Amino acid sequence: MVEFNRDKFAALVDSYAADLEHARPGEMYKWEAVLWFRQHWDPSASDFAEMLKISLEKTGNLLAGYQYLPRGMLLEFASHDPQGVRDSLLELLDGSNDFLARLVAFSDAMSLQLEALNELYVETGKKAIQNSYQDPRAMCVYLSLAHPEKYYLYKSEMMRKFSQRIDFTYPKGKFEKPLAFHELLDVLLEWVERNRPEVIEKSDSLMAPELLDADPAHHLFVQDIVFWAAERAEMADSACSEDATDATRDLSHGAHRCAPYSDTDFLSQVYLCAADLDKLKGLLKRKRNLILQGAPGTGKTFAAKRLAYAMMGCQDDSRIQQVQFHQGTTYDDFVYGYRPNDAGGFDPTPGVFVAFCRRAAAKPDEEFFFIIDEINRANISKVFGELLMLIEADHRGDAVALTVTGEPFAVPKNVYLIGMMNTADRGLALIDYALRRRFAFFEMSPALSHPRFLALVKKHGEKMERLVEAVARLNDDIEHDPALGRGFRIGHSYFCVGDDAPADVAASIAEYEIAPLIEEYWFDDDGKAEEERRRLEEAIK
Repeated sequence: MVEFNRDKFAALVDSYAADLEHARPGEMYKWEAVLWFRQHWDPSASDFAEMLKISLEKTGNLLAGYQYLPRGMLLEFASHDPQGVRDSLLELLDGSNDFLARLVAFSDAMSLQLEALNELYVETGKKAIQNSYQDPRAMCVYLSLAHPEKYYLYKSEMMRKFSQRIDFTYPKGKFEKPLAFHELLDVLLEWVERNRPEVIEKSDSLMAPELLDADPAHHLFVQDIVFWAAERAEMADSACSEDATDATRDLSHGAHRCAPYSDTDFLSQVYLCAADLDKLKGLLKRKRNLILQGAPGTGKTFAAKRLAYAMMGCQDDSRIQQVQFHQGTTYDDFVYGYRPNDAGGFDPTPGVFVAFCRRAAAKPDEEFFFIIDEINRANISKVFGELLMLIEADHRGDAVALTVTGEPFAVPKNVYLIGMMNTADRGLALIDYALRRRFAFFEMSPALSHPRFLALVKKHGEKMERLVEAVARLNDDIEHDPALGRGFRIGHSYFCVGDDAPADVAASIAEYEIAPLIEEYWFDDDGKAEEERRRLEEAIK
């Protein structure tokens, strides 16, 4: 029997229902991704790799994110061995076989794909890849895309946070955890269907009719409850207190409230000082457009959302939209494009930024924040089009005719743009001057000496402390290397592990995360790379 605190879960469901209209827009892409996949998935396609690429186009951060690249790696495997990837996916999706066994088999198959690909890379002089990224999280995405009536979107950190909120104890095994997650969500869905059917009805009422087909058994819906609750696990405990119950009552009568968020909250979560926060807020207010740039692992994405909270004074996710740019991001996605309709034709459809600006324009007295991860991965001029002028602070509120529809459009004054830019990716082009002039730039540096970061590191033992000290020295070498520089330093996020991290986590970080960076940075200097690896090894002895 699945044991959890039903009273706590009931309170979460009620709060979720009250916040549903504000929280749902940002999660709609999950339903859209499932519908898109089911419309395009065809394992018998003559060009399996291309079909797979198209089928996964709408998955967004489900299969891609900072240092998480399962979609890209699966497509790379499929381009070299389409039949092997096809067979492995079909075996994973075959519901007649044991769930746990399928996860293990797929993991093993992808490990073999990685070995084969690396052998090919060695032959062609390319650098070997360390990770296939085909973990249980990615596997559950594939399963949910193909069979949303059977499976749930899963994420280990999400499960951990949510389990704490409802007093559920889950197993520790890599593959046992998603199995327990599915069993738990089956029970939770049954509870909601029996005790809160009106919440399901409200959820369905907010969906476009065609998207209801993407979630026939309401599995995405119940996972959305879990995700919503897990996100709020980061808030103060008062979110589930009597005050939160009062807020729920207010929301049920149409008023929208959210947990307060102060500068003190920001400084307790982000490794910056008060002066830095004042600078960030001042830059945003003056320019309305800000880019957080810096080395990998400096907490840019984490800080961006909390900066928005600090500007608003509360944790209102309904006024935040987050997207990630990539090489395939287009004007159609961002501003306006044509989408197929039921009649076999095409309708002009607003992109994500135009839709967001319209929401903001309807509430001119509130601040809205559009966050763009990896902003320099796309062709900025093409993506923004005529909006490149309109985002400028002096032109906010000015209208121009959109290229697609000819209708006038303006970027509201209450919309703030926050972009993130990785300065250590040699494969990215520099931001063009037209965009650079419209943004303020703030460098996020490694916080390896920040007192609160050091207190966190201390919890994980002396090896972790020594490793951080070694990386601080390594950063000095990186900064003074003419071929690298400040933008290539190693950030503190590499060491921000959870309380349940294994005892050997320092060794794992050193071997599988820091060492590969060293090899990449000094790929043409084996002696230097070996010297820096040796220092790491000595630190964790």
